[in-house]
Amino acid sequence: MAFDYAASAATALSLITKFGREVQILRANGRTINKVTGAPSGGSDLTGTIKAAILPASGANINDLDGKYTEELVRGNVRFVIAEAVNVPFAPITGDRIKFDSEEWESIGVTPIAPSGTAVLYKIGIIKR
Repeated sequence: MAFDYAASAATALSLITKFGREVQILRANGRTINKVTGAPSGGSDLTGTIKAAILPASGANINDLDGKYTEELVRGNVRFVIAEAVNVPFAPITGDRIKFDSEEWESIGVTPIAPSGTAVLYKIGIIKR
């Protein structure tokens, strides 16, 4: 008997809908960065809304990111997001931005929870920029 990944994704979405919230996801599209000034220019943003649970980060989560953000963790500038994988406008990737509570956070790592290649959730590390 095959495992029903669609049912797992539906259960995950149900729990995130019940206990999470809607957040905006943004991705720079066609934008270039000036290597001297660091200023972005051109392009536009792809935007969409996803359902997600915003969680505090812990040392264990930071270790998953090679410990690069330990100082930011101490400052409270790192969070983890568990996001739906159903009805997403686009699959999250590192560098996307997540907006909630009028603040924009940058994704620093994305792990799809995808048994057998079917994403049921996304685990996203975010940092306040």
